[in-house]
Amino acid sequence: KHKDAVFEGVAAAGAGHTAVGISANGIAMGFNDPTTGAWTNAVAITAAGDATFLGTVAANSFFKIKSPKMN
Repeated sequence: KHKDAVFEGVAAAGAGHTAVGISANGIAMGFNDPTTGAWTNAVAITAAGDATFLGTVAANSFFKIKSPKMN
């Protein structure tokens, strides 16, 4: 974590401080916006298991996701 990054908060405006954070809400990699200082998730996984991605996600190989409810 950058020493000036503020995970899930607002930092002073300036360089986009990057960090990886863990909280009761989940796990996230992100940065504080250089203009507003507001935290922005680049990749996040919530405590419920939902994932979000900022930007484009590309898969160059085949992968399979099996639901726990599937046999």
